[in-house]
Amino acid sequence: MYRDGTHRDLFDFQSNTHVQSGTLKDIIYRWHGILLKLRNIRIGHAYQGVKVDMEKVNALEVDITNLGLLEAMRLDAQIFKALEIPVVSKSRALRMGNPLALLKASHQRQCYEITDRARGIMQVFDMQLGESSPNVAPGKKYSLSELEDQLGAQLLQRYPISSQFMVQSRLCQPLKSWRVSPEMSLTEEAHLFWREKMDSDTFMDAEVKMVNRFGGARLYATTFEDTVMVRFGGRYTTLETFYQVTQNVIGTARTALRLNQGLHEELQNKPFDQIITADEFQRLHTTRKNRNIDILFLARIQPPSKNSGAKGQIWCDWGVGLVLCQESGRNDVYERLGMIKWDVWEIKDLMKTRNMKFQATREISDPLSYLQTCNGPGWTKISGHFG
Repeated sequence: MYRDGTHRDLFDFQSNTHVQSGTLKDIIYRWHGILLKLRNIRIGHAYQGVKVDMEKVNALEVDITNLGLLEAMRLDAQIFKALEIPVVSKSRALRMGNPLALLKASHQRQCYEITDRARGIMQVFDMQLGESSPNVAPGKKYSLSELEDQLGAQLLQRYPISSQFMVQSRLCQPLKSWRVSPEMSLTEEAHLFWREKMDSDTFMDAEVKMVNRFGGARLYATTFEDTVMVRFGGRYTTLETFYQVTQNVIGTARTALRLNQGLHEELQNKPFDQIITADEFQRLHTTRKNRNIDILFLARIQPPSKNSGAKGQIWCDWGVGLVLCQESGRNDVYERLGMIKWDVWEIKDLMKTRNMKFQATREISDPLSYLQTCNGPGWTKISGHFG
């Protein structure tokens, strides 16, 4: 049996098809083929004419379930059409779906040490962290929390957008809402964005370029008051200003506000990660009336240029921001409440097809420019820390 629980004697096939190591990374590359073989074996109770022990087949399926891959499949259901590709090379393996979903599923993984839950994800992204770091002190050991901090920091640096397309559950530790973890849930925007990115630009710095193109927020993990938090700098708008400009499309697919799970208890026990309606948007503002709630502009995601050679059929044209709540009595420390997405293309199309006009406010004379550029009136420079 492999370290991850895979029964070796059942899948000791040709060298180009069998699971060659027990690492999570290898299983990601081959899980689709394994499940297809399982399906065929269940039908014929044999593999290549040889009768197979069905107890081992059932045990393998249980192992895969415990590993969390089936849960990851469900989370990535919207984009797993890529799995129809018969051969997926290692260089394009990440096209099979947003790999951050595996971190969500890692709490079900069978492992010898609890820290293996984080190390498996490090292998997926080819990261050397913790004891495997080149400059680690001899004999130094890292806890799961320390490894998750390191992993979160590296993912934030490499994927500043994808790593923030998530909301946290009630189990999230205080001031840890910034980092990807098994307690999070990826939003549906996370899956759509990953597919667009992998179809248009597979370079490691693709997301950093997107952030920089429109002057999005600069994010990096740092130790602040003995806690690993995110240091940020960029532009923000107040929740109230954003609501006033977009109130006629708030609560639709055009503008989706997604909050951490605990906050939904204040909003009539709304199901986790469901789009907040206009009334609840306003209620969020009133429940935190003694603490400022702002939207930190993270990035403007646009379709690839026509000469990029990208062949995807569904493209995003979004503004993306982080919803931050100022800590009481602090000017530079915030709590991350969730994230927000506004669909610029759909908003412009709505204005064109329905002849809808956004009403100017006392502060915002050009609402469309406010939503497209995320600059100028209504947007102010800001810096600080959030957790």
